[in-house]
Amino acid sequence: MAVVDDPLIGQVLDGRFEILGPLGRGGMGTVYRAKQRSIDREIALKLIDRRFEGDPTAVKRFLREAKLASQLSHPNIVSVVDFGQTADGRLYIAMELLHGRTLHEELTKHGALPRARVVRYATQIIDALETAHAHSIVHRDLKLENVMLLDAPGDLLKLLDFGLARSFTDPDARATEAGQLAGTPRYLAPEVIEGAEPAPAQDIYALGVMLVELATTRSPFDAPTLEGLFMNKAAGTMQLAGLDPELQPIVKRMLAVSPGARPTHAQIRAALGRLDPQASSGGPPAIGITTDPTLPALASEAFAPPVVDTPIELEREWAHEKAHKQATATLAKPPRRSKAWIFVAIGLVVAGLVTAGVIVQMNAKTKEVVTRDLGGTVGIQIRANPRALIMMDGHKVGWTPLTIHVKKSSSQLKLDAIINGQTRSKLVVPDQDQDVAFTATE
Repeated sequence: MAVVDDPLIGQVLDGRFEILGPLGRGGMGTVYRAKQRSIDREIALKLIDRRFEGDPTAVKRFLREAKLASQLSHPNIVSVVDFGQTADGRLYIAMELLHGRTLHEELTKHGALPRARVVRYATQIIDALETAHAHSIVHRDLKLENVMLLDAPGDLLKLLDFGLARSFTDPDARATEAGQLAGTPRYLAPEVIEGAEPAPAQDIYALGVMLVELATTRSPFDAPTLEGLFMNKAAGTMQLAGLDPELQPIVKRMLAVSPGARPTHAQIRAALGRLDPQASSGGPPAIGITTDPTLPALASEAFAPPVVDTPIELEREWAHEKAHKQATATLAKPPRRSKAWIFVAIGLVVAGLVTAGVIVQMNAKTKEVVTRDLGGTVGIQIRANPRALIMMDGHKVGWTPLTIHVKKSSSQLKLDAIINGQTRSKLVVPDQDQDVAFTATE
């Protein structure tokens, strides 16, 4: 990272940390290489930008990261040395200084990893997650970029960046505002998109995505639009071409649409151990496996993340889903037009506050539906057990329970309900108000 007349270089923060130079920059601040003067060791020092110091949400988020990460002590989790606030108001987190590269950088340079390394890495990550979850902490932003492979023997990994982490037992630990959803799209579990509270199963899902990427250089979920990506996740439509057949059973369980169907830490560890007992035991690397970056690539295919790959914070107009209240999706005609319009797409609004992130606002975009006009509108009340994502004539409408209003017509409409990854379909004629119900067993 180039130095551009940074006035902090050379200063001593809080009388304890001498700032030596920048290491990287994120959406909320800068990470510096610094020296802890009391014991003469180098550390990584994360400072929040001045422009966020007056923002209560940003400050709460920063302090939450420090508090949660400082509770964790594990060889596969970055250690927090200290955190606090200087006399002039600068917030900081002091962490161990790591030397290495992220798993994203590793895949970009070397391509797909052999199964032994995938198992070794997955075992270390699941061990780190088990420790975090035992402390009631959900990482919420587990991805290749947030795991570092150290420049040391033994393929040692460190889990980084608890900036979006949440305690799932503390109702007051909420720096993400109601109606917002933080994370990186391709790693988000379906229930997170729906508005579920943080839970360990969401990190398990993200790790499942990572396993596919490590083994194949491709994401199991890919789409040109955010809406398409979310629909694939809700339907459980995944792409596992090229994934080792012996890895597929545990990966499919980790990527289950229902969080209750995902395996526990112990079950994942046992499954990985059966695939490669040595690689999952913490022993020496398997013969022929190396992390030396000077050697030829391990595979010819370079890692290329999918089109939709930006860390985001989603502003949802469907906060009612979180409270499990009835939603209403209105499909009304514009003035003096004889056609119905469906609000189905996602409009992007940039306003970032998450690290390197943007805000995505769920806006209205219309889609024309041709019907035979009988005059007036009708309401179709839709229910499903369990809850389902509803599509109408191929376009997303919303989550049940909901009521849609369409022009009264003699033309059939096709309603699809995606329940636990399965699609149930019904044809309805919107010539009168009516109720439509879907079940998983029909």
